Amino acid sequence: MQIDLLFACDENYAPYAGVVLRSVWQTRGNEEQFRVWFISDGISATTQKQLKDWFPQMEITFLSLPDGFMAQAPVQNKHLSRAAYARLAMGSVLPAEVTRVIYLDCDLLVRRPLGELWTFDLGDKIVAGVEDWGVYLMRKQGMFFFPPKEAYIGSGLLVADVNAWREHRCEEKCLAYAASPAYPLRFEDQDILNFALRGRMALLPPQWDVVLHLSKEELRRRNAPEEWVFARENPFVIHFATFNKPWLKACSLPYAGEFQAHMRALGLRLQKLKFRIKITKLCAYWRRHPVFFLKPKFWVKWREKGWGSFF
Repeated sequence: MQIDLLFACDENYAPYAGVVLRSVWQTRGNEEQFRVWFISDGISATTQKQLKDWFPQMEITFLSLPDGFMAQAPVQNKHLSRAAYARLAMGSVLPAEVTRVIYLDCDLLVRRPLGELWTFDLGDKIVAGVEDWGVYLMRKQGMFFFPPKEAYIGSGLLVADVNAWREHRCEEKCLAYAASPAYPLRFEDQDILNFALRGRMALLPPQWDVVLHLSKEELRRRNAPEEWVFARENPFVIHFATFNKPWLKACSLPYAGEFQAHMRALGLRLQKLKFRIKITKLCAYWRRHPVFFLKPKFWVKWREKGWGSFF
């Protein structure tokens, strides 16, 4: 079974795509082979060669993001860049022979063979993803608008019918929505994807894109669906969808150790948390917990997690 994988990233994130690919390879099924496509927003020749050298068993191709694509689109979340929008160009950038892809972000850890995902039945839908847990809870609190009775999916892992994407001119629809959004964009490409393709998106089981910033206890306290609680404890794919990335020394999230083990195997070093981010997180934590420094419980947590305590 040949599976087409798609990444879309810049030079900063490209090495971590290698970590994702290693997790894919280590958990593959017996009959699974992979053809890998990168929509590159400035990935250097050195990094391209490095990725190919890491995975000689995979056919890896780099395709350039068109000049000016989404050049004026806003980036609200500071850990992202314009490359966050690059996946929306899949229809025009990928060659015609590519008719279906699994799109993967660079901050994922794959823990289950992807064959089941590859054969997921899209029916008459164009794209499938897991409902975004954080946005779901924001909608319940009236903090985010999306049409009722419709699921808002996360864009970190997608199964896409690329032929249908081209046939229904999805890239054009996404560009049109980005140029004149009904609401200010809060989650970059994810907002565009969900609003522009309403009614054409299918839901994947929640185990395929498990975010870690919500604990099992927090999900239950906020009356999240019980299947999400089960997925949180039995994930197929981990998504480190926060500032607290697993390539940071300060990362204390569950499963970060697994991600970092793949980094060591590839010769990648852990990164230090930037001072600006440290101060930002400290101030945000201070606003939520004004007297945290007086509580012995915090200092126990600090000894365990260090700067990770503030995430």
